[in-house]
Amino acid sequence: LLRLAQKTLGSSFTFSDTRSKVDEMMKEMFNFVSSCEDSEVARGIAPLPGVLQTLKTLASERHNKGGEKVACGLVTGNVEGIARRKMKALGILDTGALTPLSEPQGGRIWEGVEDIGFLG
Repeated sequence: LLRLAQKTLGSSFTFSDTRSKVDEMMKEMFNFVSSCEDSEVARGIAPLPGVLQTLKTLASERHNKGGEKVACGLVTGNVEGIARRKMKALGILDTGALTPLSEPQGGRIWEGVEDIGFLG
């Protein structure tokens, strides 16, 4: 997209010019979502039917069968920190299917969501 914008607009901005602005924008978006109540974050969105129960079942089976590992993946179209916040608001984290984040991913630290499992 950067190359397309450069060619179309005749702009000479560089990756390093835009990177700081993108980082700033992502932080502002996350700060806004973090300031909202769970009910506000969850307004208008919901897990697909059966998702919460399936995650609860997977978490229960993992704990009941001697700690066998069950890989659970969730795909979102969100910035990682915002996706984590939405999962918290929707109760996905309460299923117990996700493991805690082991280390900051991609050099980003999303304040206030340290307890939320990693989204890869």
